[in-house]
Amino acid sequence: MKLLLKSIMLTLVFGGLTLQLKAQSGAPVIPEFTLFRQDKTTFTEKDLAKDKLLFFLFFDVTCIHCQHAMQAVNKNYSSMQNTVIHLITLDKPDDVNAFLAKYGKNLVNKSNVMLFFDLRNEFITRFKPRKYPSIFLYSPDRKLIFYDDNPEHLPKFFDEIKKRNL
Repeated sequence: MKLLLKSIMLTLVFGGLTLQLKAQSGAPVIPEFTLFRQDKTTFTEKDLAKDKLLFFLFFDVTCIHCQHAMQAVNKNYSSMQNTVIHLITLDKPDDVNAFLAKYGKNLVNKSNVMLFFDLRNEFITRFKPRKYPSIFLYSPDRKLIFYDDNPEHLPKFFDEIKKRNL
């Protein structure tokens, strides 16, 4: 009986952890946030475009999967011109600029691409990414359409963006 009870308790604990991890896979609605541009000016959820798809890519310059994700976004930029692309990082500006020069050349200085630094370390707690890279697509009404952290799944984002921007 004691072994059965212990087994049930372990199942509940691990089952609860699994549910909790799944629940933390992308904020269902864009939360309040404050991010910083390279010039240290702030950008909040109030500054988001109201009539466009909102694409967020949370990345780290040392992450190989982030390199692949940035290359895929870079390659598919022409199909994302009616989408606002938000690139968010915890890294230093010089490192990010070198990273973008290598993996995201088509994204630099584009009017619909915005680079942000999470100087307050709040993106993880507010948007609930699981790992690097974390990719989010939100509708103009700020509801989550897709979340994924595998750059191999980016084609589903690009397909959805194309479909909604027709």
